[in-house]
Amino acid sequence: MHIERRVERTEKVRGRDVTNGTIKAVLGATLAAIAIACGPPSNTNTGDTLRNTGRASARGPQVEPMPHESCVGSGGEETQLSVGADRSVPVVEVRRGGRLFCRETDANFDGRVDITRFFDDQGRVRRVEDDYDFDGKLDVVATYRDGAIVSDILDTNFDGRTDTWREYQNARLVRAQRDSNSDGIVDMWEDFDERGNVARTRTDANGDGQPDEDADAGARAGLAASQGSAAVSADASAPSSASADAGGQP
Repeated sequence: MHIERRVERTEKVRGRDVTNGTIKAVLGATLAAIAIACGPPSNTNTGDTLRNTGRASARGPQVEPMPHESCVGSGGEETQLSVGADRSVPVVEVRRGGRLFCRETDANFDGRVDITRFFDDQGRVRRVEDDYDFDGKLDVVATYRDGAIVSDILDTNFDGRTDTWREYQNARLVRAQRDSNSDGIVDMWEDFDERGNVARTRTDANGDGQPDEDADAGARAGLAASQGSAAVSADASAPSSASADAGGQP
């Protein structure tokens, strides 16, 4: 269930480069796979979700509508751009005091903004909002510091609410928290190694908002126990050297 984690990309559009977020087709398919793997929400009642939000905020990230920051229409000088040879990609840039503040891109030409990028005073990316499946709702909102990603928030089941929160160090994914059953409470915690692989997973089966046990450690313990039982059974069924000698076996 590890989601593809690069948010920076340069997308090829009709032979021209357009700077956007992670490849939409890849992450869109990945987000769909996560939704299938996690299964349908066990509790789709909005009232229950909102009641659980108080507990979630006390123990971890708060489930809420995907955060959005306004770009076009928020003030500043707006410029309409077109990028591409055969079919131009609609782009709108907003500048404040001569500095690029944000850029909106309609990557699939449907009249809706798919990628919004915000820039700091030095012109570095500070925030990216992405609609990877082109449904008009945000799927990922990433936050940057000094041009490097530090965190992102995801909606992996496409219900318009946050359910996954990830943290980065030196632009490398280090940990994630998830509400995998859409009840408004974080129930999965993951730590990642230097190669971006899951190194540790903890889950909350009883719904108290706290990790029950290191799932990997539990699996290792179970494996060790089963191997120990097998070894004991094998020893018990094998004849001892004394009984073999006594039995007169050659």
